[in-house]
Amino acid sequence: MKLIISDFFGVVIDEDGPSYFKNYLNEPNHEIADKFFTHGDSGEMNMDEVIHMIATHYSVDETFLHNYIYNHPSFHKEYAEELRKKKKEGFKVVLLSNAPEGIVEYFIKKFHAEDLFEKLYISYATKKLKPHADAFQMVLNDYHVKPEEAVFIDDNKKNVDAASRLGLNIIQYQEEKDVVTQLEALK
Repeated sequence: MKLIISDFFGVVIDEDGPSYFKNYLNEPNHEIADKFFTHGDSGEMNMDEVIHMIATHYSVDETFLHNYIYNHPSFHKEYAEELRKKKKEGFKVVLLSNAPEGIVEYFIKKFHAEDLFEKLYISYATKKLKPHADAFQMVLNDYHVKPEEAVFIDDNKKNVDAASRLGLNIIQYQEEKDVVTQLEALK
């Protein structure tokens, strides 16, 4: 194994948008949040524009929504520490995330995680969104690794399934301690 490809939301930090939909709008379906965030993930809108669109659509307090998204998520410290250990062991560790401009960078700075990833592949900039094969292939090509030489970690089953179909090793993030244990076993 040479390359660890990690998602961000739901893996490095808690999900922000989908949890707001579930907790405040009684919309438990992840795909409903995705419908709104896709505009930002594709680069059409920045994070503040996405927040404005959601607040307008649902007639909710935009300031509260903004504060929730930017202040709610907690950092998964044990996971981050295990990624740092893997980097010291010689693994390349990169981020592959669907996200609007600015939000991932904000949280990386907020949680002092600038050293966590060698490279950031964020959909608004790359114009390649998971679960499309070209998003994964872009990373594999950049690092000159075969799918079987990489592991992909994500909380979203659609993304994990897509990576698996391409031949990547996969870890579906459900509980931090379980993922840390699986990472520790990588050789």
